[in-house]
Amino acid sequence: VFLPLYPMTIRLFAGKGDLFLGAFLASQIFSLACLPSAYELFRLDRDRKSAAACARILYLLPGTAFLRVPMSEALFLFLTLNTVYQARKKRYLAASLLSALSALTRSLGILLLALIGIEMLLDFLSKFGQDRRQALVPRYQRSWRYPLAL
Repeated sequence: VFLPLYPMTIRLFAGKGDLFLGAFLASQIFSLACLPSAYELFRLDRDRKSAAACARILYLLPGTAFLRVPMSEALFLFLTLNTVYQARKKRYLAASLLSALSALTRSLGILLLALIGIEMLLDFLSKFGQDRRQALVPRYQRSWRYPLAL
């Protein structure tokens, strides 16, 4: 059983033709569309060469074989990568809309709203001069003695 966005996408790609062919075509297109999306997301934190390597590795991992078969994984990954990218670029409305589409693809997509909330909180805290990496980590946890206290 699929949530509604994937079957609607299949019908869009199939037209009045074969639904299996439409599902296969949709999976192939979204699987390939994940590459530039992953590259742009990795490019926010890395240089061009590293981002290109990360995108290639993402596509060559054994688990990505599921992206190329007629299942909702390719569409979900495409929407998730673009949700994270939009949230990192501080385009929260676009990220929220993509998150909603992701939730219409797979139920785990609703969790992307938490990611958007964290990005908004980090953006809010960074306006007060606090470092993004240390914003959500309490001061006592940054100490080298913290693991000993556990």
